Amino acid sequence: MGITISFALFCSFMVGFTIYSVQHKNELVDKDYYAKDLRYQEIINYKANLQALGQPISMQQQAEALLLALPELLQQADSGTVDFYRPNDQRRDFEIGWSELQANNFSIPSEQLGTGRWVVSIMAYKDGKGYFSEHKLNME
Repeated sequence: MGITISFALFCSFMVGFTIYSVQHKNELVDKDYYAKDLRYQEIINYKANLQALGQPISMQQQAEALLLALPELLQQADSGTVDFYRPNDQRRDFEIGWSELQANNFSIPSEQLGTGRWVVSIMAYKDGKGYFSEHKLNME
């Protein structure tokens, strides 16, 4: 009798675990993973360009907005993007164009982000030269 109950509980557990595993979403990998990997050396060069400026890009989290503190050269950049990547929820990823960012004085409203972990990638181009910075932050 005890063996039968143990076997029934084990089978119930396995069926439940299988159903959970099938329904669980795994969104930890970017859609363009391989394309981004091929651009890796280019990103390294862009990081070196930013480092040569001597002024890092920093972010300040405030109650109403996330503020970007950029070197003066990058504030006048020709183009660029700010990518917001949410590691655990791909549907919340978004991108902000450079002109939109300049119009908002380099701030992003907190309600647009919500709470949680974000990986923020900043890419800017000035006079044909690229600059890149990546930040990991936890919005509260």
